[in-house]
Amino acid sequence: MTETTQEGRVRSDLVTCIRDVAEWHGLIEDDTELADVGLDSLALVDLRDALERDGLAVLTFSDFFTHHTVGALTRRILSLREGDR
Repeated sequence: MTETTQEGRVRSDLVTCIRDVAEWHGLIEDDTELADVGLDSLALVDLRDALERDGLAVLTFSDFFTHHTVGALTRRILSLREGDR
């Protein structure tokens, strides 16, 4: 698997996970586009970087489903929604 393909897959997994977490917590409706709440591709990169700074580096898709990572995602989504980018 090439690095570009791997990066694309990680980004796709990240988008899917963020949607799932955001929907679960009622932050967005199931038909809401992530860009509508400020979660565009730049915000996804910011989110990934923030998680890495917090020691929650995204290594695999399943990493998102640990308690602390979901909490960090939720806090970050809330801060993005409030315009604190």
